[in-house]
Parts: sequence; structure tokens; C-alpha cells
Amino acid sequence: MITNNLLMHEMVRDMNEAKEDFVGGYSRSYTKQIINEIEKNNLNEFRSWISGPAGISSYSGGLSDCGRIYGWNFHPFDKGFEKIDNNFFIRNFNKIVNRLTKHFNMFKFLSIRSPIIKTYHKILISDIQNIYFDSISALDKNHILERVEDSKIGKPLGFNKNGKFYTREFLNEISQILFIENHIEYKDIDSVIEIGSGLGLKADITLKINPKLKYYLIEMPPILYIAQKYLIANNYRVLTYEEIKNKNIKNIKDININDYDAVCLAPWMMDILKDVKFDMLINDHSFTRLEPKIVQKYLDILLPNIKKAVCLMSAHDKSVFMQNKNLKHKGFYGLNCNDYKNILSPSFDLVEKRQEIWFGKTDNNTCQLLFNKK
Repeated sequence: MITNNLLMHEMVRDMNEAKEDFVGGYSRSYTKQIINEIEKNNLNEFRSWISGPAGISSYSGGLSDCGRIYGWNFHPFDKGFEKIDNNFFIRNFNKIVNRLTKHFNMFKFLSIRSPIIKTYHKILISDIQNIYFDSISALDKNHILERVEDSKIGKPLGFNKNGKFYTREFLNEISQILFIENHIEYKDIDSVIEIGSGLGLKADITLKINPKLKYYLIEMPPILYIAQKYLIANNYRVLTYEEIKNKNIKNIKDININDYDAVCLAPWMMDILKDVKFDMLINDHSFTRLEPKIVQKYLDILLPNIKKAVCLMSAHDKSVFMQNKNLKHKGFYGLNCNDYKNILSPSFDLVEKRQEIWFGKTDNNTCQLLFNKK
């Protein structure tokens, strides 16, 4: 995907010079850890890194099935342990212990359990993958799963089903898309703008569902840096951050948008979209980690240009207090469902609300909202 990270550092410098209008404290706090992950790992394997909170795993990267819990700097199944787990002596020692326990049960306490547990863990992950696939497939009335599959760029942990490759991250994005398709089908959408697009997984899947639409991604560096590389590696025609900057593009209408499938922007570049209309605005989680005044700024700019629908994540009717102890500010209350209904009510109707379903689990703290243009 890349040969060096000079562009990433340039983008981060630009972010540090940008106004606070769009860059929240949380985004800035994640930057250092993500840069460290990028520089310590092979970016061509970014979907299989072992990552933890505030790292690339917060943006649908990394190996979610072996993600680190908060406060831990390693996972018991880190790749670094593979040489130990697969060691000839350990494997055979455990085999001997296993045979002895047939006659003397107490010998099991002599076993080296980590490689044994790892085998059970792999079986469990396989079961979870298949259960999640079946649950999503049951909701897939337009047979999206039969038409698209995940990309193997980034070396994700996945599985094959009916001749196609899937990951749990892919199925999670499909779940969000199916929620939208209850009211508006992607074949009827010409353009999408996603705020907080993460690593570009939703953009990739959306463009596979409808290759004719235009996808606009707005994200902070260094995540934007990976997203545009990922989309290019998947053979999409991408208008990149550096192209916009180097060509000093002031208005997206000054270029032929039909030459591109996707446009990658940092938030402080949003002025070039002032004359562009979009069918749909999407935000999954970044608004829940942004100060409300910054969210309001995004919505003030974009809502007048949305023609069909808005899909957002929010706290439930009761706001959730957000705090990061690594930041100096005291924290803030994220916008809740009623806040969004009030903000959007002049031009949009709330047509569906559901508890967020994330990797097959219901999140009781967050809901997904779909608004249609009046």
C-alpha cells in the first residue's frame, strides 16, 4: 500500500495547524498512538494488527478478535507468542500430559494451557463468524451478501462462505447498510458523504453495492492517510488529500468528478464542497466522540445540501458523559436522540430508531437513527 509515511506526517502537521472548529479533543488524543502503530507495523497488514483502545481498532482496523482490553499492552494471543505456542517441546509436552490425564486426572495441572486455549479460541471465533453471517443473511432481503464480499487488502482475519470472503467487520458494515435499506435502497443513491469514515470499509462496501455512486470521505489524519491508500489498493479512482492540496482545489466543481469514485478530505477542506449536493449523510461513531458544538458545526454546513437521508449514531434519550483522562478538558455530554430530532426537524423526519447492533451485540448506550428528507 505504501513505501514511506512522509505524507502521514504532513497531514498530521496540517491537522495541528487547523482550527478547532472541526478537530475534537478525542481525535487529537488518538493521533499519537495510531502513528506509533503505523510506524511499528507493516501497513499492508493493518487489518490484522493487535490494537487496543484509542488505536486503529477504534476505526475498524486491527484484529478485532484479538483486540487488547483497556489498560493492557499485550494480548495473550499476540503473534509474538506463536513461536512459543507452536514450539515442538511444548506441543509434545502437552500431548504427554493429555495422555497421562486419562489415568491420572491431576496431571492436567501440569499442562501449558495457553496454546490449548488458543485452539479453543479459534473454534469459538469460527462459530461466531458463522452465527453472525446467518443472522445478517436472514435480514438481507436484497441479497447483498450474494453480490459483494470483503477485500483481503490489509490481511484481515476472515472466512469463506458460499465462495465469497467475509469478515466480522464487513458483516458489521452490512448490518448498518441493511438498516438504511429498510427505507432507501443503495441502487437509488447517487452520492454519499460520510463524516468519520474510519479506514474506508463502508466506502469500499458501498461502492461494491453501487459502483455508480460517488463516495465522499471526511476523516482525521492519520486515519485518512490509511483510508485513501486502502481504497486505491482496491482499485478505486480516488481524489486524494495531497492532490486536493497540491492542486489548490477551491471548489470540487472545478474538477470532473466523473473521473473519481471516491473523494478523501480532511475536515478543514470542507469548504470545497459548498456547492455539492449529496443524497445521504452518514456518521457512525465519530459524532459521539466530538464536542456538541463541533457536531453542530458539521450539521450546519452539510444538512442544507442533503437531498434524501441522514443516518446517525447517538446516545439514547439520556445523554452520555464522555471523558478521556488523557485530555486536560473536563469532558462533555454527547448529543442524544432528542437533540438530533430537534436539530434535524426543520427539514427531516425520523423514520426509524433502533438500538445499535455492533458485531452482533446490542449496545444499550447507543442508538442508530435514520432521517428522511421532508
